[in-house]
Amino acid sequence: MKQIVLLLGIIGALLYSNWLLGYWLNSRVAIGGLASNLQIHGQPYSWVFVLGDVLSGLVIAVAAYFIYMISQQRDQLTVLMVGGYLCFGVLTAVSALLPLHCGTNPLQCAVNNFQPLGIHDAIGGVASFGQFISLIAVWRLNAKLQLRQWFKWLTASLLLTWSASGILYLVLTFTKGNVVLPQHIFLALTFIGIIIVPLFVFLERSNLYSGGYNSIRRGGKNEGLFSRLKG
Repeated sequence: MKQIVLLLGIIGALLYSNWLLGYWLNSRVAIGGLASNLQIHGQPYSWVFVLGDVLSGLVIAVAAYFIYMISQQRDQLTVLMVGGYLCFGVLTAVSALLPLHCGTNPLQCAVNNFQPLGIHDAIGGVASFGQFISLIAVWRLNAKLQLRQWFKWLTASLLLTWSASGILYLVLTFTKGNVVLPQHIFLALTFIGIIIVPLFVFLERSNLYSGGYNSIRRGGKNEGLFSRLKG
């Protein structure tokens, strides 16, 4: 089962990265605009990018459901990890179903009274906050269970760079700066973040720890959060 959870995470991340197809299917928008512009009604192959995000969100939601069902200890951190991951998946799909009707270029949106953050962006922002919560929870659980050092540094580095790129994107959005590069960096880091949660479950079940479990012991035996997993 641990392999299925990890596979779902990887599939969800790959589907989420459908915006990279824009460099082939709609290079003009992909190079000079935001990824969400690829989903605008009337843009070439907009349905591909909408469908990709919807499928990504659904796959991530299914992975979150499996993780919760197989977790033996449903403590606060585990609930936050799964809940944030589920929130990200569901709202990613919802956001894709409410695409922009114009690009982020004010000239394109003047007729539609464009606002820096419309409903599409607002829902996407809440989805990203859900992922932030899940990553914080993974980081805390990692410290609690003493997972291998490389995973600790991977999670911490991702949190810092992902948050920094997201904040920079917001600042440039409201100051009318060039947001294309920060957003693309943010999306690339989001790809890694989608895999982090199922990877944590995989490593936890595989008992790949540098010093074993020191904080959770029962009857002389080490028991992890997902010790019901048999596969």
